[in-house]
Amino acid sequence: MFTTLAFIFSKIFFFLIITPLGFLLRILNLNKIKKKYDKKANSYWIKKNKKINNLYHMLRQR
Repeated sequence: MFTTLAFIFSKIFFFLIITPLGFLLRILNLNKIKKKYDKKANSYWIKKNKKINNLYHMLRQR
């Protein structure tokens, strides 16, 4: 019973709040995520110069 209600309420929430908000942001051109493809860019890779192969840094990861 509760899983059915949760499913129904999540769909109502999505279609009544999230979808209109997405349309509004698209109409106002408020693109916070830059999803455009840059044709002039050679690569999107970020080079890392510093290698850390230290046991201390490996043990600090939690």
